[in-house]
Amino acid sequence: MIFPRLAGALAASALLTSTTLAGCTLERRADPDALAETDTVDVLGGSPLDPPPVTTDPSESVRVTMEVFREATRVGDVSLALQLLDNRALLMDDLVAQSGERVSDLPATRGEHLLELRRRHAAGLTFEVLESDLRWVDESALLTTRLLLLMRAGEPEAAPDTVGVAMESAFLRPSPEGWRIVHMHRSVAPASTPLPDR
Repeated sequence: MIFPRLAGALAASALLTSTTLAGCTLERRADPDALAETDTVDVLGGSPLDPPPVTTDPSESVRVTMEVFREATRVGDVSLALQLLDNRALLMDDLVAQSGERVSDLPATRGEHLLELRRRHAAGLTFEVLESDLRWVDESALLTTRLLLLMRAGEPEAAPDTVGVAMESAFLRPSPEGWRIVHMHRSVAPASTPLPDR
């Protein structure tokens, strides 16, 4: 009685093993180094698999920190945006606060502030840097940037409408982890404000 069951179990096991091995082939995987050499575009002499170059120029580092902050906020990476802020950073932004709002109606935390700004970006708001000026205050930096505010409503392919100009002032301090935003103020002028020739 045990032998027929054992024979049946062995037969089922052999069938399962042969089906698994016959259906599975061991293929050689692609070599990532070979792919990088043959399947990429040479951009500034580097491979897309290489990490971006680290700049040692403090002026460039300050500008890149603000660009990364704006982009992180735009795409909704609030955790990265918060990492770029000093622990006691103060954010004041006309894009979040509406004219005449009471202080009690404003976002209570930096995270809430960034989420509200993210909502504006999700509705189609984008920035275009028009010009920037960097000034040094001891070892800290004051970066003033003029931004063109664009709103893309509806189709992503549609040309965006200019809705205003913003002046952004950011005070950054060096830290062991890189530059951190201590204070950022963004004030908005309406679209009727004359724009520079582009």
